[in-house]
Amino acid sequence: MTIIYDNMFLLYFIVNILVVYGLSSILDQFMVDSLATSFWFVLVLSIFNMTIIPIIKFFAFPVNFLTLGLFNTLLNLAVIGFTTNLIDGVTITGDRFSSLLVLVIIAVSLSVGHSLVARYFEDK
Repeated sequence: MTIIYDNMFLLYFIVNILVVYGLSSILDQFMVDSLATSFWFVLVLSIFNMTIIPIIKFFAFPVNFLTLGLFNTLLNLAVIGFTTNLIDGVTITGDRFSSLLVLVIIAVSLSVGHSLVARYFEDK
């Protein structure tokens, strides 16, 4: 059973790397230098999602409750933006609105990739 979960995590990781690298070739405002840079971006983003995000969500529960869950979206966008600033070779250009739109597209694309992998392993 653990082999399936290990493979699932590895497939999540690979799909996320390919999604980030693919988005950099599709979107003009989002640039990733190489596939290795995409790897580091997804690795740091995964570490943030496993460690820091649950702590912030725990302490921000009242705000999340009052905004009916919209704070989670802002938190995810902020983490993606912070990771973009942290990793050299990953840049988002443009004004504030286009940068926000690129962050939303990245978040939705990673979510779709995550759902596809989950559905693949659900059938097994």
